[in-house]
Amino acid sequence: MSLVFDSLIVYDNQCKPVPCLAESWETKDGGITWSFKIKENIYFHDDSVFTVYDVKNTLEWIKNNDSFYSYCAESVVSYKIKSQYEIDIILAEADALFPSKMNFPILKSENLGGGFTTPNGTGVYKYINSLDDKYIFEVNKKYFGNFPKIKNIEIQCFVDAEALNKSNVDVILNFGDNVI
Repeated sequence: MSLVFDSLIVYDNQCKPVPCLAESWETKDGGITWSFKIKENIYFHDDSVFTVYDVKNTLEWIKNNDSFYSYCAESVVSYKIKSQYEIDIILAEADALFPSKMNFPILKSENLGGGFTTPNGTGVYKYINSLDDKYIFEVNKKYFGNFPKIKNIEIQCFVDAEALNKSNVDVILNFGDNVI
């Protein structure tokens, strides 16, 4: 997921939250209101501009749906949009760890609720297409961060281990009973 979608924060190698889509954040009232400023000139893969409306709408969708990321938004009670790039997120009670919860994928507002067929994120890789059981990604040329050394990625799903023996495989990921 992090190939295609970014979050407001990511964790550094000491597990501290650091900015990704966020430029900065602060609280002035002990952790009830968190002010986030997002980076400007960030684009979704369809060339639309990323704004705090996408942050707000993604948080609302997460809060109102049974999501893996529900814990990120459970204490949010309201929002104050200060500009296209600044938002206050108001919580029910103080939470000093709230910025560390801002590590969920941000979706374009219009794509929330499954209203899309092509993944459309701000991430370093852009989904190109899928053929049978292969998914093709290429570097997002408008990415705001560091560019990876690998320009294209092809992900292929295998049904069984025998298929692996017949293919040219560079990496195998195993999640319990699922091998990717």
